[in-house]
Amino acid sequence: MWLVSRHGTRYPSKKKIEELKKLNELKTMITAESTMCPEDIVAIKNWNTNLSKDDHYMLQRQGVEELKSLAMRLKRQFPQIFNNPYTENNFKFLTSHKQRAKDSATVFYQTVFNRNPENELPIVQTSDDRFYLYKCKQGEDDDDDTKGQGEVKKFEDGPLVRSVVSRVSMAMGLKQNLSYVTRYSLTCQNCVAVKHINHTNSGLKGKDP
Repeated sequence: MWLVSRHGTRYPSKKKIEELKKLNELKTMITAESTMCPEDIVAIKNWNTNLSKDDHYMLQRQGVEELKSLAMRLKRQFPQIFNNPYTENNFKFLTSHKQRAKDSATVFYQTVFNRNPENELPIVQTSDDRFYLYKCKQGEDDDDDTKGQGEVKKFEDGPLVRSVVSRVSMAMGLKQNLSYVTRYSLTCQNCVAVKHINHTNSGLKGKDP
């Protein structure tokens, strides 16, 4: 049995983390004309992101849970394999050198075998193209991938995002829609996670504009 798995959900890049911090500007833009209830306004104004540049591309807590879930499902599906104790002859692990990948492999190992690895899991050679598919990309970093930016631009300027921006602007009590710079902070180019905030809210209770 072979399993090739991507790392779990990670934090954004340093660039994206700085852009996410711009969301703090929205808190000061809520007016007396806002359609949100007082509780939601207080919750938003108490909101802060705990992300720092040191978190960039690191495995996020949601990613840890994903790897645990994957390991448990495989263990239930193939008990004849994973109920056996770990031995180097029966189980082989390989991970890339990226910290998020090493952490993902370690979480999977811990969940499947109910123990920590005795040694650091082996690192795959960078010459192995089966694992280092990024060599097919032009850039080394997700933010350097300009080839797909055209589709991102279409999405940002499309009817769905315009509708969201319009409804958010109305809920904030603004007479005009948010500017492009602020609007950009509301959209996400990558399926990555944002670290837990200091104040969470189960949902807006105000009238849906």
